[in-house]
Amino acid sequence: MTLKRLLWLASKQNLHPCPWELCIDPSQGSPSDYGAALKSQNCLALIDQTILDCRSQMEEYRQTRSALSAVNERLADLGAEPIKVPDHFPTESLGDLILARVEGLRAEGKI
Repeated sequence: MTLKRLLWLASKQNLHPCPWELCIDPSQGSPSDYGAALKSQNCLALIDQTILDCRSQMEEYRQTRSALSAVNERLADLGAEPIKVPDHFPTESLGDLILARVEGLRAEGKI
């Protein structure tokens, strides 16, 4: 069954919010317009989820790095040679990190 048919069926059963109307009412745009809008919404939702996942991973990295630094200091206190602890992120702000990534992509001509 095609997307257009599914949307038509959903509209007939009142299973849709207002945006579905875009596919049904020719005065509001074509089904391909809705498809493009849906793809954009899905893309943005994926970006949002990726940002949230990144934030979680950054926090986990900070905690792991902090614990590793503490263990490293303790080992040094006990006379062992300290190991190299990985560098931290260049910024503590997730927004600044994302901005730096976008600027890097621009500098490479990818966006």
